[in-house]
Amino acid sequence: MQKPRVRRGCPLEWRRPRRRRCCHDASPLPWSLFDNPAAGAVAAICDRRFYNARISANIVRRYSKPDKKRRDEWTGATIDRRYILHDGKVTRVLDDDLKNRNLKILLCLAASLVLVADLAVGQTTTRTLSPPAGADELTLRLWSVYGAIFAAGGGATPPPAVIFDNEEAVTTWQSGVPTERQTKGKLTIELQVPALEALERAREELRPQRLKITPQARTAARRSYADTVRLWQVRVHAGLRHWAAKKRITQKEARRIRALPPAEQIPEILRLEDSGLFFSSNLSKSILTSAAPPGASQHLAMLALDIKEHGHRKVRDALARHGWFQTVPLDLAHFGYLGYREEELPTQGLKPVTKGSRVYWVPDWPVAPAADAPAQAASNPE
Repeated sequence: MQKPRVRRGCPLEWRRPRRRRCCHDASPLPWSLFDNPAAGAVAAICDRRFYNARISANIVRRYSKPDKKRRDEWTGATIDRRYILHDGKVTRVLDDDLKNRNLKILLCLAASLVLVADLAVGQTTTRTLSPPAGADELTLRLWSVYGAIFAAGGGATPPPAVIFDNEEAVTTWQSGVPTERQTKGKLTIELQVPALEALERAREELRPQRLKITPQARTAARRSYADTVRLWQVRVHAGLRHWAAKKRITQKEARRIRALPPAEQIPEILRLEDSGLFFSSNLSKSILTSAAPPGASQHLAMLALDIKEHGHRKVRDALARHGWFQTVPLDLAHFGYLGYREEELPTQGLKPVTKGSRVYWVPDWPVAPAADAPAQAASNPE
């Protein structure tokens, strides 16, 4: 840096070293005025010297006399150049003397862009998916396994409760949701309209590859409350027979649990699973990965489908591109319609859980899913 020299005749006044103006000079409209990158980029593009200017982030410009004016070479405006740029931020700007209309318009446009960009950023918020207030321990456990369906978007309607109490509650809610039926071969499925439309788009994508998406069984899509009771009891009765034969429980205890109504049977079965007696189809993992408790199945929301081709990676990828994801850990054939792209799911209160080569999406909540029992995954026969 050139050492300043003392002007002759005035020992107390310092003379600033002169230098020639060049392309390294700061623009008359400092881009660092704009904290928003989008507005800053627009302002930079509007500057015709953008391509040959090299603006340093640490430029400090000071003018000693407050009333010193200079005519800008670009706009022709008489402006007060006493602004200070330091570390990429404007610490002082005096623009009271801006008299060029075009420059004022450009400043107003940049400010508008900053406002619009800030509003857009403010709308991109992360959703918090939480269980119902005052939920008991059983409801929290079921919600941690099946709660991903409550994040469903894309025009889909999530269920009103974690668990329905009876057939009447299920029928009343299902009758108020728009649905559509489709017959494929001998099987007829019924889903909410957005879910079925997304399923058809996935099928159209796979058709040139000669891949199909077919339901696994008659109850692969919509289910009634009675369907959930029947599937639950199939698992429970088979498990009770097995563990009674292994003398892990007594015959009297097995008969007592078998005679209980479904609402009272659920906590008893989960209590046995906590002790290591599992009730899934292969008796090696939680029953929650095989059959949902009565009234808690995602199929009641008509946003779930069990498919035969669940083992094909291309089929799973095509379903994911159209909003269908695996939403119950270790239930291999089960897919739920969430209506979002995969990169959007974390913003909807969901988190990925990887089991082998599969990725399941569950609520991002500290309650640990009961389906995380260490067991080898098996196909869901439902």
